Amino acid sequence: MTICIFVLLLAGLLIAVQNAFSTDGAAQVVVTVDGESYGSYSLKQEQVIRIETEYGYNELTIKDGQASVTASDCKNQVCVRSMAISQNGQSIICLPHKLIVQITGAGEKQLDA
Repeated sequence: MTICIFVLLLAGLLIAVQNAFSTDGAAQVVVTVDGESYGSYSLKQEQVIRIETEYGYNELTIKDGQASVTASDCKNQVCVRSMAISQNGQSIICLPHKLIVQITGAGEKQLDA
């Protein structure tokens, strides 16, 4: 009985340590244009990505663990006025450019209540 408890505690400790040092669950910013994958970027690495397509351009800025569209040549600028995203499942969409910027892999999706 004592051995079983020890083995279970040891297994739990090993799983916790593995999860703490694993980077597989790191948040990613996934960009798609017209349903096609454009790129995937780490939410941890600060950078500015210029997304140029046949529909126009958007500028994606990743800073302080958040992603936002900071510039675009679309007429309505809804994507630029959207708030920065950082949680799994959040997205920014630019309909004129058929662009979707979405956060994936940051744990469980947050409820939008």
